[in-house]
Amino acid sequence: MALQEVDASPLGRGTFQMDYLAEATGYTAIPGTTIYAGSGGDCDFGNVLLSAYPVTAVRHIDLSIDGYEPRGAIDADVRVAGGLLRVVATHLGLRHRERAAQVRRLLGALEEAYPRPLVLLGDINEWWPWSRSLRRLRERFGPSPAPPAFPAASPVLALDRIWARPRGVLRKIWAVRSPATRPASDHLPVMGCLDLPGG
Repeated sequence: MALQEVDASPLGRGTFQMDYLAEATGYTAIPGTTIYAGSGGDCDFGNVLLSAYPVTAVRHIDLSIDGYEPRGAIDADVRVAGGLLRVVATHLGLRHRERAAQVRRLLGALEEAYPRPLVLLGDINEWWPWSRSLRRLRERFGPSPAPPAFPAASPVLALDRIWARPRGVLRKIWAVRSPATRPASDHLPVMGCLDLPGG
């Protein structure tokens, strides 16, 4: 589960938001901090990957562009039935040129030969379905359904995306619409179903 804009400021009873989410779900929380309290922020802040499966390795990809809010991606190996799954969770920037540079950097980091399936997911922040950034991602991963999930109250934009390789392992993608999900965030959750080799 990829989450964006998670802070580490204390909630009630001395609990941190990321720790609270991990405890509430029973999942392992992997931080991908992009803004640190010591660098001018009020708290540590960024991406979080929650995994119900054992995480065997974690890498971080710096997607920060000078002059813009720091951004990054969590790049983790997760042990699932059938072997290892590489999961990359990110949150791209708000400006077109910023996203274009981040997608180039992200795809460059994913060029390395990994013999295992890969899932890329997160808030891509791309409003235009014909944008160059989305074209580059589709060229690498193939087409992928993109259900509208923003704004949560009446979704019309597909900012949150999931891609996977090898092509064909991502069987279904949908936005979760319920009385619980609409007030939880300004984005609806987007979920995907994988059909991985070996189950």
